[in-house]
Amino acid sequence: MPAEGLGADTEAILLLCGRFGGEARAPFEPLSTPEYAALARWLHQHGLRPADLLAVAGGSALDGVHENELERQRIDFLLARGTAMALSLERWSRAGLWVLSRADAAYPAALKRRLKHDAPPLLYGAGRQALLDVGGRAVSVLAGDLLKASVGRLNRSSLQQGRLALVSPFAPEVGVHADNASVRDRCIDALADPS
Repeated sequence: MPAEGLGADTEAILLLCGRFGGEARAPFEPLSTPEYAALARWLHQHGLRPADLLAVAGGSALDGVHENELERQRIDFLLARGTAMALSLERWSRAGLWVLSRADAAYPAALKRRLKHDAPPLLYGAGRQALLDVGGRAVSVLAGDLLKASVGRLNRSSLQQGRLALVSPFAPEVGVHADNASVRDRCIDALADPS
């Protein structure tokens, strides 16, 4: 059963790629964008969707995933993080944040079209999702600290009035890092020219 408000595919993608805090102590890191893209290709080739991973976790249907150098043990571990995901979703929801995956119809078409397999598997945001595809008054793509920006005094009014959307390919509590800038910049380029 998917987490409240999430489709089953998005739940699986969030479990595989999301960060919920405490990863420094975890035995496995969430999947990176290229790793998820490889898994998504494998799923597509085998007629599966991300949600199918939730139903077959621990089963033999995933045995061939090793072809993409993704460890079965890692995938099983990531898919078992439901409690951490639920707690994070509750915290993010209280702050007015949402999560989209590439499987969601609301995921910006421009990102999929322009970035293809390099499109972030997940987008975290605040504000009206529709602004991402229709050229809202203001869309800000952040390299981190989405949670902080979404509750900050400077953005709160515009978010509440539906004039601003904040979005980030990084989990809401991930801080700004220089390494995040190139991913953010590719998202900005793709969203700036939705044609």
